[in-house]
Amino acid sequence: MVVYEQQPTKWGSFEPMKDVKVSADGGSSWDRKGRIGPMQWPTVFQTRSGVYVMGVERTFSKDNNLIISKMLDGDGMQWSKPVRITEGISVVTANGGIDVSAGRVTKAIEVVPSLGRDDRQPETRLTRDLALNLSSRMQPRLRLMQPGGPSLPVVVASVEHTGGFAVGELVKCVGKARGHGAASEAPGLLYFRVMAIDEAQHRLTLQPQAFNVVFADGRRHFPRGSALRIGSGSMIYGGVDWQSLVIQARDGADLTDPSSWVLSNPVGNPASLHIAPLAELLDAYFRADRSVRSSILEDQEELVKRLDGLRDDELQRAGFGSLYWMEGTPVRLRDRRGGDGSLQVLLRVNNDVQCGLGALVSVVDNATDGGASSGGGAAAAVGALPPPPAPARGTFLRYTFAPGMASAHPSVLFDEVTDIYWYVNNINRDSLRNWRAGSGLHVTPHSLCEVDRSTLGLFFSGNAVDWMFAGIVDYSLAFHRHFTYPHMIVDGEDLLITSRATIDDFAPKLYNNHNSNSIVFHRVRNFRRLANLEWVKYMDPEHTLEQHRRPMPSLNHPH
Repeated sequence: MVVYEQQPTKWGSFEPMKDVKVSADGGSSWDRKGRIGPMQWPTVFQTRSGVYVMGVERTFSKDNNLIISKMLDGDGMQWSKPVRITEGISVVTANGGIDVSAGRVTKAIEVVPSLGRDDRQPETRLTRDLALNLSSRMQPRLRLMQPGGPSLPVVVASVEHTGGFAVGELVKCVGKARGHGAASEAPGLLYFRVMAIDEAQHRLTLQPQAFNVVFADGRRHFPRGSALRIGSGSMIYGGVDWQSLVIQARDGADLTDPSSWVLSNPVGNPASLHIAPLAELLDAYFRADRSVRSSILEDQEELVKRLDGLRDDELQRAGFGSLYWMEGTPVRLRDRRGGDGSLQVLLRVNNDVQCGLGALVSVVDNATDGGASSGGGAAAAVGALPPPPAPARGTFLRYTFAPGMASAHPSVLFDEVTDIYWYVNNINRDSLRNWRAGSGLHVTPHSLCEVDRSTLGLFFSGNAVDWMFAGIVDYSLAFHRHFTYPHMIVDGEDLLITSRATIDDFAPKLYNNHNSNSIVFHRVRNFRRLANLEWVKYMDPEHTLEQHRRPMPSLNHPH
């Protein structure tokens, strides 16, 4: 079964209703069945209580919530009306798959806090005065802010609560700030990144952003009661922060009931705390152009104009242009060598140069079903429905490299037969090549990664971190054609893979290396023979201690 959008009319517009096609002969032919909607970015999955499709209400927008629909018959003709399972938040998601294992149904999502409903946006207030001097330890000119230069001051803010905030996020302190000298006329506004969160003591460790010195210099003082809010603004890539979460329900519950679901804590991307070192050491960055700056400094055009005389790379070092993460893919670590039953979310780290850069978030949910997979579409037992699980706890684990992670999201699954993990995603043929727009080629300015979605590769792993090449699923020599955003399931001895694609020249101009005009279906026969199981499973028991999966202490302990 596939769920897809039939025909967008122009870039940025979307057909609200999604079509359902079903194959009864193993993928040789497909029959159009029902329609689902309104819904965007649908994902189809099967649990003990039935077959569902989950997506969001719209494309990127304010108050954009997760919705779900259930199949009401046996062949995909009839579906329930989509219902919200979140409320008041702005969810970003894609077909990264849904993990059904250990008695849990898990969807990885991202939330843009600044696009939530006004009453759901994280905000707290100072319980003590906050003072800092912007000129004593910060260079007065941004072009002098070189990697390895003076460190930024760090302040600890005592607040009413820390709920909704995440490490790495941009926040702003707003109040009747008092200054001295020339700074006394500056606005009562400063921007910080959250370095650490102490929930018990109600404290946030904050790193002032270097671009503050453009419009505020000298000693700044925010009195008790000043507001601390999310600092990012409108939906401009690189100008907003994306929190990583999972939403979970018990396998067997009525998933159309919002009370069946529970959200985890938000996890922030710490890359935004280290923009200059990442650019210097990894050549990993995201542009800090005027659209990004305007997004962060919303409704403050005069402040935006003050930055127009500086180069983008200078402003990048000063704190603009964060490396945001997106499109998380969950998998439960169930292998018999080192799997501990926790969930791992693999996220794209969207940047312009490092085409394989990803991030790992570890999620502990205390699932107790021993890692057993769901039985499929069997009806839930008669009687009281299971209560929602306790909220899972996510922590940033580390950054990683996996094929195609800056180009598109992968599909990841655990194969119980071979006790290893499988991964399918794009392979970037030349990450050093600069691009220019041409016929049928969509080019994001400065990006070396997103252009090439022409090749779809298959990989395997013993630990869901280190991926070994198994083979090419499909490819096109022409860069304006693509196979991307895959999904896969096991069918006996074969692996079934679907993906978005552009494969025909007759399509209108809208369709290119980024936007699709087709869905392709692949069957990888006897896929397990592609893996060297003896090699990938060998543990060398004489010398092996344990797998290193603990979080990085410097990013998770209060200062």
